[in-house]
Amino acid sequence: DIIIYFTIFWAFIIAYLLTSQDYRNNDFSFVSNRLSSNLANILFLITASIIGSITAVLGGVLLRVIVYFITDGANIISENFFLTFGDLLSGFAVTFLYLLLVGSMGYLYGAFGQMNRLFIIVLPSFLFGAIIIDGRNNQMQTVSKIMDYIIAEPSPMLLTVKIVSIVLIFFFTALLISNRLEVRKY
Repeated sequence: DIIIYFTIFWAFIIAYLLTSQDYRNNDFSFVSNRLSSNLANILFLITASIIGSITAVLGGVLLRVIVYFITDGANIISENFFLTFGDLLSGFAVTFLYLLLVGSMGYLYGAFGQMNRLFIIVLPSFLFGAIIIDGRNNQMQTVSKIMDYIIAEPSPMLLTVKIVSIVLIFFFTALLISNRLEVRKY
């Protein structure tokens, strides 16, 4: 799981960096407007999520094999040690969806930061403030309900529909925000 967590963190950072000034200046050589730049960035994030999900899941398998050979397999063999092909495919799919979700969040965060640098501080402060307020009430209802809505979904089809709809909303909002900006500001 730790490999997948680091890959999710990587997806957020990459998506945020795609909206930075350096990448926008590099886009100026290849694209003519913000719409084509945004679409290229979205396609890149989808491709990176596919590659990231495959490498993260297979990296977990590699880690299992390394631990198996280092510890002589005596303490590690259990029911969940061997993965079936269906488990690998579902792992690829779910990891891809979460990478795409976090990537779209990072891209939207970067688009807000493009619009106004104040959002870079305000949005995380708002998120941590909501967590602290929920924690003080000893209920953790708001943040927990939002996370459970996405993470604790038992149906794979419903999980896919939820994540894809949230991703489309995030990308569309980022597209609307950054479409007003020029590709390059002098």
